[in-house]
Amino acid sequence: MSNVLNMIERNIIVTLLSSESVVLHVFFYQEKTDPVEFVIKTGFEGVKMSARGVIVITQPPLQMDAFVGREATLVFYFRTLGLSFTARLTKSASGLELAIPLEIRRLPENETETKNQMSVRLFFSISGQSDLGIPCIAEKDFPLFRFDTWRGIRADNAGAAGTCLHKLQGADVWQLPPEITRELQKSGKLLYLPGGRLPEKKPFAFDCCVLSRDWDGPDYAPLAHKLRELPYSLYMPLGGAVQEKNGLAAAFGNGPVEQPKIEELIYLTVAANYLTAREDSSASLPLVPEGTEKSLSLLFVSEKILILGGAGRSFPLEKNQEYALQMTCSGSQLIRQIYTACFVSEVYTAPESEKQCALCIFTNLKAEDKRFLFEKLYGIMFQ
Repeated sequence: MSNVLNMIERNIIVTLLSSESVVLHVFFYQEKTDPVEFVIKTGFEGVKMSARGVIVITQPPLQMDAFVGREATLVFYFRTLGLSFTARLTKSASGLELAIPLEIRRLPENETETKNQMSVRLFFSISGQSDLGIPCIAEKDFPLFRFDTWRGIRADNAGAAGTCLHKLQGADVWQLPPEITRELQKSGKLLYLPGGRLPEKKPFAFDCCVLSRDWDGPDYAPLAHKLRELPYSLYMPLGGAVQEKNGLAAAFGNGPVEQPKIEELIYLTVAANYLTAREDSSASLPLVPEGTEKSLSLLFVSEKILILGGAGRSFPLEKNQEYALQMTCSGSQLIRQIYTACFVSEVYTAPESEKQCALCIFTNLKAEDKRFLFEKLYGIMFQ
């Protein structure tokens, strides 16, 4: 099979870039140095698609205009398919532009498999020199660098995960009406109702909430009354909403919600999901070959924290202790090494199993590594 998309496939991808939010990694290659990477996202303020199939960046990342006239390699993913194309960065009155060429290529399978792949080794000595450390391996049911963590909750785990989240964060489990459940599940987003209404503009730095324009028009008119009846400010759909007449959601707040609260909800949802997943679920099995050294599960990474999980009474991490970390992040174009330390803020324990997970806060992450992790998770530029 050719690595080049045919015209029908190519036009489908152009339509996707025009109608949906897609994270694009833009690489500029330089001699004798690592490539310079910028992250942009279609469907957001500051990035538009013209009718001519041109990506127009009206609010470009800092320093991107220094590469005007240079050829860029753009890498992005459609479901599990990795794609790339090359385009020259130009400048017009509208902003910086990248014209989508006729030729869009599939990434080789081995490159697609390494998308967002990260491995971590944890050391008990802060210097990282006195021990071999413990490998921390990603799990297939907990994909890294996705902030919509609520979408990973399985249908048969919705109630248990919601109950656990209530213990961890205080969110209540609420049953949403079927009309709202259906539309919310389609969007894959949170329902945020400051003042009892959908927000007109994006209330947080990243695109995680339904906006008023998303549910505008006569087809959505019946939802307005239903929304006014809801008592909480924020609703996060739990797994299984598609199969149920009324969908379960984690709900909290009766006023404005600040971004740190949303960030906390995102990572605590991972902890609740991991702790309550059934033992026969693949969620409890690290992606590590049988017979290798004992490892921990790498469940979530942001520019502030990471969450590590493990089963058994010999969980090695202790609250209020500091550990060294070596983090290796593999992408389709480069490998990045991050050396830092973390402080264990909390250790959560499953109510009915021996699984535990630790909330680890980075203590000395470099500014450029913080930017890298933020942009990889949220798909927007770090401010």
